[in-house]
Amino acid sequence: MPLGANKAAIMGVAGVSTADVVLLGTTTSTGATLTITGLDSTYSHYVFVGNPIHPATNDVDCVFQVRQSGETSYDNELVSSGHYQANSGAGSEEGPLNTTQAYSANATSAIRLVSSIRNLNYAHGTFELILFNPANTTYVTNWMSKGSNSGTGANEWQASGYFNITGAVDAIQFSMTSGDFGDATVKHWGIK
Repeated sequence: MPLGANKAAIMGVAGVSTADVVLLGTTTSTGATLTITGLDSTYSHYVFVGNPIHPATNDVDCVFQVRQSGETSYDNELVSSGHYQANSGAGSEEGPLNTTQAYSANATSAIRLVSSIRNLNYAHGTFELILFNPANTTYVTNWMSKGSNSGTGANEWQASGYFNITGAVDAIQFSMTSGDFGDATVKHWGIK
C-alpha cells in the first residue's frame, strides 16, 4: 500500500482500526547507522518513513539493507530497478527535467533510498519504504521505495525489488554512502 493517497488510512484515521495499523516506533541517529530490529510475522508488511535525513558529509546517498534472522551481517543478495529524476533549479518551473536515469542491479551492497543529499543547513532528504512479508520463509522479500531531497535543486528516486533470500528478515539498517548521519529520524509502522 503506497503512502500517497492512503496516508490518512496508514496514520490511523479515516476508519482504519488501530489493530490493523500500528506506529511501532521512532528511531533517530547522528551516527553511522540507524537500525530497526524486531521485524516479525505480526505484520504482513512494514512502512518506514525517513524525515529528515541530513548527512554529515556533503552529496551522499541514504541507503538500506536487511538482516536475516539468526545472522549478524547486512549483506543479502538483492535484485532491484529504479529511476532518478533531477532538476538543478536553474531552469524555468515549466521546463523539462535536467536529468533522467534508469538503473537495474543485482548486488549484496545496500540499496539507494535518497540520492545526492546535500549537507547544507536547509537541505535534507526524505523517503518512504515498504517491506512486504519480511517474515515469510517460502518466498523472497519484496520492497518498494520513493525518496527525494532538496538543496540547490530537487531530485526524486524511485526503486523496487526483492531480497533474493527465503529466510525471515528481522532487522533493517539505514546508512549514508559516506560518513555519518548529521540528523536522521525514521518512523515505522506495522500493517496487518
